[in-house]
Amino acid sequence: MSRAELAYALVQSLAFQEVAEGFQGTTVFTTHGTDRIALVDSGAILADLRGHVQLALDLGLMSVQFGVEQGPLDLEPTCSAAAWPRSPTGNVKPGPTPPRSTRAVSLPAPTSTCWRPRRDRRRVG
Repeated sequence: MSRAELAYALVQSLAFQEVAEGFQGTTVFTTHGTDRIALVDSGAILADLRGHVQLALDLGLMSVQFGVEQGPLDLEPTCSAAAWPRSPTGNVKPGPTPPRSTRAVSLPAPTSTCWRPRRDRRRVG
């Protein structure tokens, strides 16, 4: 399962199909603070799934990999974002399907409001 298919499944499970199908853009964006950053690999996302990926990012169901670049003469660094995992050299890792560990990392970490382990388990003997 690719990350785009994972986004599709997450959006479908929340019954947001119509919202995702209403996506009109060719570029997918993410939010970093108050800035809206275009994904550098938006073209790698199938056109039919871009709305699902955009909605999954907007709802916080998926995360992206951020990078900071600064040229030798630039006064300020530039922030970039990628939906697909990258190698240390900055290239997209090969292979159509990321491993299970990469897919698990793409999901946001559970927060205390949505996931809390039960500590009141008692053994009945």
